[in-house]
Amino acid sequence: MTWVRIRESGWAKTKTRANKVVRAGAFGSALACLTLVPRGDSLAQGTTLQRVAEAVPPGPAVSLKPFPVPPPPLDSSLCFDPALTIADSTEVWVKIHVHVYRDDSCRGAYLPWLPEPLTQAELYPAIGKFIAQANGIMSKLSVPWGDEAIFGIPVAERPAYLPLRYYLDGVSVHCDSEAQRWGSSPYRLKERYRVPDMLNLHFAEWVGKSNAEAEGIGGALETFTTEGFSPTITIHESLHLFGLRHAFEDDGIADTPVKRFQFDFNQDGDLDDYFATTDPKCPAVGSERQWRSCWVIVEDREGGPHYIDYDGDCVNDYTYTSVKHPCSSWIYQSNNILDYSGYNNIYNAPALTVGQVAKAMNNVAEFRCAQLERIGRACPPANPQLYVMNSDDEELKFFAGLSQNDARYRLSLQKLNGRKVYDTDWQRDTVPDVVTVTYQPRGRKLGRGGKRLRIGETYTATMTVANVCDEERSTSIVISAGSTRLKEK
Repeated sequence: MTWVRIRESGWAKTKTRANKVVRAGAFGSALACLTLVPRGDSLAQGTTLQRVAEAVPPGPAVSLKPFPVPPPPLDSSLCFDPALTIADSTEVWVKIHVHVYRDDSCRGAYLPWLPEPLTQAELYPAIGKFIAQANGIMSKLSVPWGDEAIFGIPVAERPAYLPLRYYLDGVSVHCDSEAQRWGSSPYRLKERYRVPDMLNLHFAEWVGKSNAEAEGIGGALETFTTEGFSPTITIHESLHLFGLRHAFEDDGIADTPVKRFQFDFNQDGDLDDYFATTDPKCPAVGSERQWRSCWVIVEDREGGPHYIDYDGDCVNDYTYTSVKHPCSSWIYQSNNILDYSGYNNIYNAPALTVGQVAKAMNNVAEFRCAQLERIGRACPPANPQLYVMNSDDEELKFFAGLSQNDARYRLSLQKLNGRKVYDTDWQRDTVPDVVTVTYQPRGRKLGRGGKRLRIGETYTATMTVANVCDEERSTSIVISAGSTRLKEK
């Protein structure tokens, strides 16, 4: 982490209003009522999409030009050829905006339902790492597990290639105690907080047993929720938006094995029994005809035998292996991201089938043209992040972030007349990383020496990054130095 300090003294706090949106990460009670100047084109000043396209050498088969990508798709209703992007291992970058919630006072923790809620300093790096992890998983899927003899589907010899990648458009912090608990209601969150033409991911608490929700299946739907930083759960929910159903359902995809089962729990030779729960401490299994799937393999190993109490009388009836329950066999285990499984997380072997990938990419090509940031392979898009944050010691800080796509950065402050008052020059660093610039007012001037900010003047903070192909992109925030505090215009 790189720290750049400009010395100053403390500044006063102001009151905030409930339900006020703090766009693009303006934090703290003193910043809650601020609004950002729209950043517009995220490319560097004077750089057009066409100029960037011409500056990047073409790759084999698929051009590295930003969206749209030639050749035109075979189906005129699609904005790119999904089959070609899969065959040529192209990357399709979909814009995603992240929403985070605090209480109405803007003083509460971030994601307070987690065992370790995030601090202000941890929020943006955590989101950047989370997006990078999700992109890493989608770029290197595992071979899906299958069993031809039981499910009639040939076992895959190699992993499917999923072209999708998330491009982090920005982060919004909302001071809204009510919406903070709407993890199960992406529809209500969409009505209150939505950034158009991109995916909208809301970190909100799910009051109940689940932890994530998509607003529906397929079409142009764009809103989904999650409680925590699980990359595979996020991929799972976004794939629902891209038209994929659970792998254990009849999803209409030929190569997805439906790894589900019905089980004769009382071993009487039929599936006609129903076992009702009478004691909440010992839930019964319900109907034997219910379709079930396995979370993990259940075996009698470390810790002793694993028992089943199917009738809910709080007495163990038998072990999983003694009755050859399907979940004691690897045949019924799944690593498919669209399954509810303990084997599809970041530490194991998450997978998709060729059919699932094809269906998802057709949805993107038909319904999500406006949500695409870039289609290409060798040069992932540069992705500058710049936010204003109020720290606990009442210093104002810029959090200037780099994505996994960026190789170098430059952070500067200038007056409206273009005169620079601060400039890091180009810096190379391990990414993702954070650059923090801190200010504290002192008398009638802020800072000292060449880093002087004057009360009543307006400044522009600009974060510029460059990717491995030296494509530059910038994002800016306009700051006004008031009499008692710095604030966004």
